[in-house]
Amino acid sequence: MKKTFIFGLIAAALGFTACSSEDDLNVNDNMTIFPFGQGEAEAKDIGKVKWVQLWANGPKFAEYNIGANSATGYGGYYTWGGTDAFAGIDDTATKLWGSNWRMPTKEEFDSLLAKCDVKWIDGIIEIYNIPTVTGLLCTGKDVYSSNSVFLPAAGYYLYASGFCDQGDQGYYWSSTPDGSIFKYYLYFDWFGNQRVSSDSRLFGYSVRAVLAE
Repeated sequence: MKKTFIFGLIAAALGFTACSSEDDLNVNDNMTIFPFGQGEAEAKDIGKVKWVQLWANGPKFAEYNIGANSATGYGGYYTWGGTDAFAGIDDTATKLWGSNWRMPTKEEFDSLLAKCDVKWIDGIIEIYNIPTVTGLLCTGKDVYSSNSVFLPAAGYYLYASGFCDQGDQGYYWSSTPDGSIFKYYLYFDWFGNQRVSSDSRLFGYSVRAVLAE
């Protein structure tokens, strides 16, 4: 069985531009700023998690990251656990939250950028002057315009470097492989760049679950 490694189950919600050790992290996971939810589903060990849909026939995104407690929490950092597309218990979301949840595919991340209005949120500047985290706000269009998902810019974790680019960049694993050792992920940063790229599965990236249907 392939193994998913978990690098730090709870990380800072206020980040650093340089790489830092786990001892340097602060936890600020109590501010849920964004209105959320069309429904909710059970998640293993933590009860019900709210979800929202952003476009017709699109996936239903969880309110917060795996390992977090709120929409503004960074959550955990996870490597990709195998060389094939995740399925069942090899999927990080399924393994940690149960069969109601799975990881998004590359195509779903592509659609997220193409079918939603996406905006970099700069914390204290953008959200009612309330100090919070930076990240990407993805809002649906037309009949879905009242629905949004916030993805914190949690940076990434690498064993040799520690936690890097927190507050400046976001990295979110998909379940889709790109060859034997690379996997697709969603990337965004404070310069306004947003794209789906691929990288080594050994990086610790964020995971945002979607409802398994």
